[in-house]
Amino acid sequence: MKKLLLLVLCFISVSIYSQNKWAISLEENNLIGSADETYGSNMFYGSFTFSYKVFPVFQIGVGGGFGYAQPVRYYSTNKTLDASTKKSNSLIVPLFIRAKVNFSKKPTSLFFSTDFGYINASVEGFDGKYFNPYNIFLQPTLGIDIGVGNRNKISLGLGIHPQYISYQKIEYVYSSMLKKFVYDSFKSENSVFTAVSFNLGFSF
Repeated sequence: MKKLLLLVLCFISVSIYSQNKWAISLEENNLIGSADETYGSNMFYGSFTFSYKVFPVFQIGVGGGFGYAQPVRYYSTNKTLDASTKKSNSLIVPLFIRAKVNFSKKPTSLFFSTDFGYINASVEGFDGKYFNPYNIFLQPTLGIDIGVGNRNKISLGLGIHPQYISYQKIEYVYSSMLKKFVYDSFKSENSVFTAVSFNLGFSF
């Protein structure tokens, strides 16, 4: 009987310890106003994060989600031609790791977090083949956790979201015979664009 009671007490202790160490966060993310108005795109996605509290004010975690974006497929620098900037609606799948530091042990406190991850999407390029216009991203965020009960928190955050983007650039040459620009070739290009991120989350 004593062994059974000891086993139950150990199980309760481990359960309480685990609840204090682990947290699940559900978030809605908005990436608005790319720094480049022509080639960038806004994003909207929901995500979930499993975090482990290493110290009372520091936690690390992994997360993923689903969302929507309208990435650039291809563009031409000559806006008078038919093939100018073309965008396409796309499902996006972000996957990331997170490090988060709270500035206080209180239920309501400011925090700083950084997400580092990868965004997957698939759009049709100028050549008819599909490619992923996104790649790795980094999102530092400053925000506030608001305690709303036993371990539950509402989070509000504002951050910067640099992202690595791929797209196709269409090149034209001038035809002296036709007296106009004609299609010559296209090539893939890469750039880093930055958006402002707003997020709303709930952790428990």
